[in-house]
Amino acid sequence: MILNTKRAAVAVLTVAVSALASVTGGVTGGAASEIVLRLKEGGFEIAGKLAAFDGRIYRIETDAYGTLDLEAARFDCTGSDCGNRVAITAAAQIPLTQGSEKPASAEKAQRFAIHGSNTIGSGLMPTLIRAYAAKLEADVTQIAGTDPLSLAYRLRGAGGTEIVTIELQRRGSASAFPALANGAALIGMADRRILAPEFAALAAAFPQIRPTQHEHVLGLDGIAVIVAQENAVASLSMATLARIFAGEIKDWSELGLPKAPITVLTLDQNTGTSGIFDNLVLKPRGLKVSPAARQILANGDLADEIARDPHAIGFTAMAFVGNTRSVDVETTCGLPASPTPFALKTGEYPLARQLYLYTAAALEQPMARGFLQFALSSEAQTSVTASQFVDQSFDTADEKARAARMAFAARQPIAVLDAVQLRRLLAETEGARRLSATFRFAPASAELDAKSRQDLMRLSQHLQSQQMRAKSVMLLGFTDPIGGIPQNTALSLGRATQVRAALLAASGGALNPQTIAARGFGALAPVACSDTPHGLYLNRRVEVWVRD
Repeated sequence: MILNTKRAAVAVLTVAVSALASVTGGVTGGAASEIVLRLKEGGFEIAGKLAAFDGRIYRIETDAYGTLDLEAARFDCTGSDCGNRVAITAAAQIPLTQGSEKPASAEKAQRFAIHGSNTIGSGLMPTLIRAYAAKLEADVTQIAGTDPLSLAYRLRGAGGTEIVTIELQRRGSASAFPALANGAALIGMADRRILAPEFAALAAAFPQIRPTQHEHVLGLDGIAVIVAQENAVASLSMATLARIFAGEIKDWSELGLPKAPITVLTLDQNTGTSGIFDNLVLKPRGLKVSPAARQILANGDLADEIARDPHAIGFTAMAFVGNTRSVDVETTCGLPASPTPFALKTGEYPLARQLYLYTAAALEQPMARGFLQFALSSEAQTSVTASQFVDQSFDTADEKARAARMAFAARQPIAVLDAVQLRRLLAETEGARRLSATFRFAPASAELDAKSRQDLMRLSQHLQSQQMRAKSVMLLGFTDPIGGIPQNTALSLGRATQVRAALLAASGGALNPQTIAARGFGALAPVACSDTPHGLYLNRRVEVWVRD
């Protein structure tokens, strides 16, 4: 990957970091070779595979930053595909700008299906469909399916002209991927990341699929451990939670509360919520949900049951806490956490998760493509919050959170604690505020993960806003504790420098490089325990701090 910048040259660059590469398609008919695009004014060049070219925009797929759209008039292109402009344009026939498409006649009415997560499908997806209809100035008719988990929405334009029918099946995250593989659905909903066997099955049906291009973060959620309002328990460790749900702790008196048998409720094991709880709480401790636990199909029904039973405990998506009360979660290394929006947005609440939309191939149906583009847009974030999930806007941590964080950093083992580095970290963050924007990397890869790639453009736009324009920005890199202090310091600085370069490129020169600094602090200030693969992943990050 080649990426060089100079301030004067980057200022004239127009770059759009596209998290929607799979939405709009790519080159057909064979693999593209690598090309290099050099800014005509000098100072910037980038290499990757040409995905499409319409005579105006080069779409180039890069390893580190995903897919970029670059204006052809500003670049010189070198590589074997550069002269193939007509063939590429004719083969791809793709729109390279975002936006919804409205059919002009009933002859263009379409139908497509969305399958998967009940968590997303119960409230958020219907809300998004109605918001999309409003954007198209269309009326919506809801059509009941053969069972409560099956619905359809018919969108009609002016004069009753049918635009599209969207079928919605919400049978759990596990149902999304077979439906994508066999063509029953064009879009899959999942409240957890796709599993390796599921991706392998998709790749068998769609050999060109790439996780970084077909995984899209829709919103954020947390799994809340809930009890009735009158239950006095305030916090529970992950280990204690595991023992409760495995049936090893059966009475509240074992936790210092008045004697009463614990009623354990869980969600159906086919749901993504149960999968996340199993993977983060039970499986690391070699435990399984007790056969005596009552299984409930839907999040809302489970919360209603617990609200009526002062001795019950369960877990649910945060959007469905309702009249119950959430319990703080303590991690194995002593980090307590509450399910707050900031903790969810940084990924540092131990039972946090992302809500995903998946595609298996380029969406050729204009209405399906338009809907996915809308669902991932900033405009659609109001639907996310209206559905009681957490949107992807940026929050700021307060000084109390910073102080607690630094106090925990000072208690780390000597193997990862460098006193000089700690003093430098304290000095760098003094008077600064941390944004919830946190960049992480795909497992076993130097490439940013799906949410981080989407956040590049969001952060770029946020930093260009009136209230942020005069602030200085620090990108602080961190690692997990594996390895020595010098190696981890260098690695963390490299990650922060990579994010800085990507952020400047995404801004198209609108951000001043002199106001954005990259720093590396190795394994200092962990945000998760490093005793699980997920904890290691969370600690490999680049944080964003701002100062007036």
